[in-house]
Amino acid sequence: MFAVYLEKAKDLAALAGVGGVLWSAYSVSGLPVPATLKQVEERITTVNETIKINQRDTTRQLDSVRVEQIDGQRAVIRLTRVSLRNEQTSLERILDSTKDQVAMTTMRRRLGEIGDQLRELDASEGELRDRISKLRG
Repeated sequence: MFAVYLEKAKDLAALAGVGGVLWSAYSVSGLPVPATLKQVEERITTVNETIKINQRDTTRQLDSVRVEQIDGQRAVIRLTRVSLRNEQTSLERILDSTKDQVAMTTMRRRLGEIGDQLRELDASEGELRDRISKLRG
């Protein structure tokens, strides 16, 4: 009886030896090595974490670019406001010194347009400021 167990043990050892040699040859060949479900899940988790980190960094960089673009738009608004205020001041000086009714009407109309434009620019700049604070916050 003991001899039967010894024979089976020898067969198993030989089989394990052959299996080991075959596994080594397969591994060295460069073919894909089968993985357990846990190994695959760990790899997927690692890849997902890397993707999240890259997306977060990309989002920060894009937000920075957006803030710079919005700051540029605000600078254009400021320059436009300065130009409109200069025009407004000039028209008011001319309006005080002219007696021509047609010219006065035209200048008052233009002063009204300038006032409307200034209000619109103020509102636009307020919206841009809000967008910047949301991007930075």
